[in-house]
Amino acid sequence: MTTTKIKIDLQNGIIEAEGTESFVLGIYSDYKEQMDAAKTSPIQTTPRTPAPKKKKTKSNKSPAKKTGKKKTASDSTGKLVKDLDLSGTGGKQSLREYYGQYKAKTNLERNLVFSYYLEHEIGMESIGIDEIFTCYRNIQNLKVPGNLKQSLYDTSAKGWLKITSIEDGISVPVSGLNHIEHDLERNE
Repeated sequence: MTTTKIKIDLQNGIIEAEGTESFVLGIYSDYKEQMDAAKTSPIQTTPRTPAPKKKKTKSNKSPAKKTGKKKTASDSTGKLVKDLDLSGTGGKQSLREYYGQYKAKTNLERNLVFSYYLEHEIGMESIGIDEIFTCYRNIQNLKVPGNLKQSLYDTSAKGWLKITSIEDGISVPVSGLNHIEHDLERNE
């Protein structure tokens, strides 16, 4: 397996990543999104010195609005898709029944089980972080990873997922198929 490496310094802000190409591309995409959001403020190339403290004064002026995309918790964890039917209607197996077949011990394995279920059991063509989040919320007593987005990229780095877009481009490649169909421990 080949590894890919990226290093971005930007005056000692330093970001280094090493792993599979998809993992490194995921890190680079996250970095690029943050840089695009920060384009409204110029990048400083000289060391920063703290500004003198200002006295607080009351003013009638409203604070200046920041431009750019505001990062919310759902950017890294996802949000609930209310119309996603995981109940097993139409003769299909429900997510809870399907998930119960496996002894998924890690979030990486859970991400794989949920992605496989959505893609191969119910035939979804467009799977994203929100659909995976909805699967986690559908299973009782199962905690959602604190940073689901990173957890999905970690699963991709393992080779079990392919991520072309975190919003709607998650799929299960052959290595993921092999793991879930042959290697992942099943419940009796």
